[in-house]
Amino acid sequence: MGQKSVLIVDDSAVSRMVLGRALTEQGYHVCAVNGGNEALDWIDRHPPADLVITDLHMPDVDGLHLIRYLRARRGYTTLPIFVLTAGAEDQEKQQVREAGATGWIVKPFDTAKLVNAIERVAQ
Repeated sequence: MGQKSVLIVDDSAVSRMVLGRALTEQGYHVCAVNGGNEALDWIDRHPPADLVITDLHMPDVDGLHLIRYLRARRGYTTLPIFVLTAGAEDQEKQQVREAGATGWIVKPFDTAKLVNAIERVAQ
């Protein structure tokens, strides 16, 4: 099997950099975009990634909208999607689950634990 690809969607340059570096070091091909609108453009122009990590709260297109959009598209219906969030309130978790996310990651996150969680579902 070839190199797995990850699409990182976050309006925080620091989060994109930290995640991108950690996943690149694990052998993933990483594409990182600045927010939901850029993600929608990327999705329309590229074949599906093997995994998507998206921030929940972004100023343009939020993570819930992006997840719903992805789940409605061919190639993304069963794709692992993780949501980054600064909080993990029960209502948010429920919304994330209902939208179709695989799981969530609370910021700040432990990079090693994040990579392990991704490795488990990306196989």
